[in-house]
Amino acid sequence: MTDVLVPVGACRCPGTPHGDGDWVELRPSPTIDIGSAIYAAVANVGDDPVQLQVEMTRAFLRFGIVAWSFTDELGAPIPIRPRSTDFGEVISRLLPFSDGGFTVADRADDLYSEEVLRPLMTRLSLMRSRDGRTVGSTSPTPLTLRKPARRSKPSSPRSTAGSPSADPGR
Repeated sequence: MTDVLVPVGACRCPGTPHGDGDWVELRPSPTIDIGSAIYAAVANVGDDPVQLQVEMTRAFLRFGIVAWSFTDELGAPIPIRPRSTDFGEVISRLLPFSDGGFTVADRADDLYSEEVLRPLMTRLSLMRSRDGRTVGSTSPTPLTLRKPARRSKPSSPRSTAGSPSADPGR
């Protein structure tokens, strides 16, 4: 599989050496690093969907970007160092949200989210069902699977069953 090219707008490098604009290349599918980072985010964030999306985007950009066109003041390529402590700041500077950042984040989400979350959601579902929590449908058992009702014992002895009661006042 080849890397995925994402155009991010006009060149913002010093001297604008890229007449066709800047670009970022993403891995075509998630890596162990991406999956592990998402697994950690799910475990640490809890039930906050907004914070989970933030952490997922950070992981996608940190570990999904394999190349870009950005250069420094001397025209040298800016290295991609996802494990450096300032990588988040580098991403924020080179890919502001409204100037390519959203485009790259959205494309990374399209490429990675489903493939990374599917096994995690399956695992979560299995863990919940083992804990006794209901997962999935809670509809009643279909009639074809129900056991037939047992007949109750008659309330009257057989000898008087079906006979009219005698009214002592008549």
